[in-house]
Amino acid sequence: MKIMNKNLTPIFILFAMFSIAMANFPYQDCSIEGTSTIAFDVQFSPDPITKPGTDVTTFTVSGSIIRSNGTSQGSSHGDVFSENAVIYVDYVSSIEGVNPSFMFPVPPGNKDFSMPIHIATPFSTSPNYILKFNL
Repeated sequence: MKIMNKNLTPIFILFAMFSIAMANFPYQDCSIEGTSTIAFDVQFSPDPITKPGTDVTTFTVSGSIIRSNGTSQGSSHGDVFSENAVIYVDYVSSIEGVNPSFMFPVPPGNKDFSMPIHIATPFSTSPNYILKFNL
């Protein structure tokens, strides 16, 4: 019985080491930036964001669009500001300038918006990247 315990100990140690090494650590953190809004919020699921491949991360983007005069005050025609608004999503990860980028139109309507965006992390994304959301 003691011989079996001695033989299994190295196996358990190796199993523990490989379990730690196979974690998806580099893709657990990212930065999210936004401009041209009074309020801008991005929630995402799953957390951490998926590694490059076919798995999809769902981002829920919501905010309030700034008017051209820099305020969020309504207008006489019903607060319609997001008619031609677009959200740009950039994966900034390469110093060579080859960075994946996406563009999503904001649903037309009032200055306040909320929308889901489904993105699979592109294969060309390096592990240490910044994820930018701009309006």
